[in-house]
Amino acid sequence: MPAAPRNLRTAANYVTFIRVAATFVWVLMATFLRPEEGGGFSWPLFLLAIFFALIAFTDSLDGYLARSRNEITDVGKFMDPIADKLICIAALLVLFGWDRLSIWVPVVIIGREFLVSGLRMVVASKGEVVAASIIGKWKTGFTMGAIIGYLVGLSLAAGAFQTVILSASWLAMLVAVVLTIWSGVDYLLQCRDYLS
Repeated sequence: MPAAPRNLRTAANYVTFIRVAATFVWVLMATFLRPEEGGGFSWPLFLLAIFFALIAFTDSLDGYLARSRNEITDVGKFMDPIADKLICIAALLVLFGWDRLSIWVPVVIIGREFLVSGLRMVVASKGEVVAASIIGKWKTGFTMGAIIGYLVGLSLAAGAFQTVILSASWLAMLVAVVLTIWSGVDYLLQCRDYLS
């Protein structure tokens, strides 16, 4: 098997950089849009939801390309988790800016990311790696699903169907917050020996 490349020009890194750039484009688009109370169907908001879904669903593409093509690089290992978290945090802040989320939701989720990132640095400094738990994967899934639900729901015309979609999205976000706290505590417990 050939040695892993040392340069930046790999398919996986290109995908990661495109995802980061796409996130900034998404945020720029979102700043010019705002849901209207009692409005009709909004194509711009619906397309914004699709754009977010495309960015979110490619979160594992760069990792797959890096492994399958033996193109794992230090830059990729550094940028991939940043790209994963960037779109999620950006969308949460946009929803807060639209007055669709209470501030404690992004604070809890972002706070957990800082906690886990800090713990990973401590553990890595001791030459160890703590594997991501299934709880963290469920947390990510519920968070992304809730955000997509919010964006789609806000693009719909006012009515019972929109109410159902937004209510389901809010419940999914509550589950995501619970899983966020749970996964943060779980990661802290896994790292307690390294901290002591």
